[in-house]
Amino acid sequence: MNEQIKSIHLTHKTTSKNILSKLDYSYRKDPHKIHKIFDKLKNSKIIQEYFLIITCHRFEIYFILNKNIKNSKKMISQINQLTKVNKTQLNINNSLESLSHLIRVASGVESKIMGEKDIFVQIKNYLNLAILSKNVENILKNFINYSLKKATKYRKESKIDKEINSYSQIPLEIIKKMKYNKKSNILILGTGMLGLKIVKELIKKDFKNIYIASRNYKKNKKISKKFKINAIRFKDIQKIIGNINILITCFIGEIFSFDYFNQSISREILCIDLGVPFNLNPKIQKIKNIKLYGINNFSNILNKNKKNKKNQLLKITNFLKKDFKNFKKYSKR
Repeated sequence: MNEQIKSIHLTHKTTSKNILSKLDYSYRKDPHKIHKIFDKLKNSKIIQEYFLIITCHRFEIYFILNKNIKNSKKMISQINQLTKVNKTQLNINNSLESLSHLIRVASGVESKIMGEKDIFVQIKNYLNLAILSKNVENILKNFINYSLKKATKYRKESKIDKEINSYSQIPLEIIKKMKYNKKSNILILGTGMLGLKIVKELIKKDFKNIYIASRNYKKNKKISKKFKINAIRFKDIQKIIGNINILITCFIGEIFSFDYFNQSISREILCIDLGVPFNLNPKIQKIKNIKLYGINNFSNILNKNKKNKKNQLLKITNFLKKDFKNFKKYSKR
């Protein structure tokens, strides 16, 4: 492993969710804007390769830094300008720290949901894109693949995948807890990766009356045809909201107004807000018959089988300690 591999991590443990959600939203809206910054550093020979992981809970960059103190300062300066995070909070991690951290991330132990499997898939997808765009070449490619290989082994041996490990599973846990039946009318706002996963989870459990809505009606029609569910236009949400039992929102960077609820709600509506930072104003709880579950209500679900999760975390930590000597050998290749 090349000792010039470095990394900078901004995660939900160290950085405000507003900063991370803005970065995630900005990247989804226009990924080229962020890539241009690092492409410029690459063209200026400050870095050789770089690999980005950007989600609503983390902004991480792994890169090969050309030996020069000024280059380190330039890298910190660019991250500071992009993220607005104080320079004193931006630390450049060495190759071993970078490797250990990436393995932990891919193993799911650095996620809000212990054992989260979505992040593993995201890293693989980001890697494929980075290889295609030639931001990642042999050195970082081998580094990332080695991390993914170790994470796969740790996940399997610790059995961390056996617990709730995806945000898409949260709505089902709440629906089960609230004892809603399979005939409930469910409206999902947002048909990105998370929205589609929720659709699949609901279909798997035999829920039939599923409606989807997003800004892209053409995309929704294709999804509805594929899964045999109902697509509605955004402008028609208010027309059907009175007949909905469960509302699930999973947009990034969008807060919905009260307009959809400006009518007499004759039945209880369970609202599950998975948006980042949130989609539904908490004040909607004041509306009669609205039951809101937001990020602050998920702790009991996420901490389910807490003892098992602690044991799994301990196993992965021990695997890392045991493998540390191997990492040192790998770093000298």
